[in-house]
Amino acid sequence: MPHRAQDRRIRICVATSYAATAEPRAARYTAELAKLAPSHFEVVFIDCVPIGQKCTIPMEFRNLPNVKYRTSFFAWRGGGRVRLLFDKLRQWIARRSYRSGVLPGAASLSTRAIGLQKMLLAERAEIYFGFNIDTLIPVYRAARAAGAPFLFDCQEIYSEMTRDQPQLDRDLIRTVEQICLPECSLVLAASPEAAEFIEERYGLADVLPLLNVPPMEEIGDSDRMDGFTLYWRNGTVDLGPRGLSDALHAMQMLPPEITLCVQGRPAADGGERVRQLIRQLGIGDRVVILPPFRPEEAVRVAARHQIGLALESPSSINADLTTANKFFDYAMAGLAIVSTRTKSLHGLVTSAGLGLVYEPGDAADLARQIMRLYEDRELLASARKNARRYALGEGNLEFQMQRFREAFRERVLRTITGPANIKEEPGLSLDHRERGPQ
Repeated sequence: MPHRAQDRRIRICVATSYAATAEPRAARYTAELAKLAPSHFEVVFIDCVPIGQKCTIPMEFRNLPNVKYRTSFFAWRGGGRVRLLFDKLRQWIARRSYRSGVLPGAASLSTRAIGLQKMLLAERAEIYFGFNIDTLIPVYRAARAAGAPFLFDCQEIYSEMTRDQPQLDRDLIRTVEQICLPECSLVLAASPEAAEFIEERYGLADVLPLLNVPPMEEIGDSDRMDGFTLYWRNGTVDLGPRGLSDALHAMQMLPPEITLCVQGRPAADGGERVRQLIRQLGIGDRVVILPPFRPEEAVRVAARHQIGLALESPSSINADLTTANKFFDYAMAGLAIVSTRTKSLHGLVTSAGLGLVYEPGDAADLARQIMRLYEDRELLASARKNARRYALGEGNLEFQMQRFREAFRERVLRTITGPANIKEEPGLSLDHRERGPQ
């Protein structure tokens, strides 16, 4: 593509198959691109929302007039049922055709990709950026149609999400990634281990791991809880691969002065399964279930405690290679961390001295590691200091975004502007949004 004149605006289209507020990485990188060069970049952000539901502008887009926010509304059981019937038929045809040897279509992974692809093709942007696996085909096709480079955020190992993932889905995802990822100018991953796996599977080079870390934040002692508290957090409070069962069983083996604080949304059963196990273990007076919090408060809420529990089970390749956001919130909050021996966590916790690791599924081992920190206050203090040092060094949003800016300039922007440098400028304010057809 010929070099662009430096006074022309570059149109960047970012797409996610979820609502903007449900996909924080997409909004985060959109804002970063918009702030990189407000006079040169116009960033169009497209998300996907069920028909009839409201859209919410992400906080990250405030004061950014060069961000245009649009929404592709997709049919679902609660709205657009006739359209959903036709979309499901298109998906069935696409998946059946794939079994017959035809390359996967946009509908094969998700019906919401049908409308999204139409909007992306209409944008005719100079750069495309996709988040979530069902955007990969639409972004790939839109970029090819426009003769533009594209990026993709491989924040999960999508074909290895769970052990019981349908084989057809695995095969479809692998085929889509095999076709599209080698054409990406820049592929992102959620951890160094995930980046290495993606490189080996698809013969790629320089997949860029960018961690799901919080911004740097000052931490005070005024809000710390009394006593010695453990902290386990998750989007949903339930038993399962996030290790809450291990934590509850470990509480039986710990001194009565240790309290476990659990935080997140109740499960579909209203939290009854968790409460029942707490009653059976006789630890009801030592387990506190806290209500959900706003994401921007994650670090301050975590900072009230002494030890953060990151107990994800390596129940799949994806779980073994990716790292939950809570881990980095714990570090920024200055908590000692007890984690499982997943590949993404083990090396980081032990090499940086952030805490201790235990064998997933072994509540007795978890209790032993917690007791080591409880009894050895020098070890506890050292782990907390190291966690905070790691967070302020590289485990923060500012550091990770600098890495993204450098990679974007070298591997994407240069392909359309040439070697001339576009200087960063201060952002302005967002005054309107645009929405796709309902």
